[in-house]
Amino acid sequence: ESYMKATGEGFALGLSSFWFDLDRQPLGFDADAEVDDAPERWRFGAWGWGRDRIAVCCDAVSSPSLDVRQCEPW
Repeated sequence: ESYMKATGEGFALGLSSFWFDLDRQPLGFDADAEVDDAPERWRFGAWGWGRDRIAVCCDAVSSPSLDVRQCEPW
C-alpha cells in the first residue's frame, strides 16, 4: 500500500502489478513492465512495536526513517 501511495496511483495501480521478495535483504522489489517504473528507484522500511506494524516507501534519494511518539488525549 505504501508503494501505491508513493507512486500517486493508489489502488488504481493494482496489487498484482508489483511484488516483494521477503527472503532477500535488503527487501527485494519488482514490478510488471506495464508499470513503467524502475525498482531501484524505491526504498522501503518496515517497523513494528507490540502488535502494531508500519511500512514506508520513499524515493531512493532519501532513506526511510521513523520517529514514534505516544500521544495521550488531553
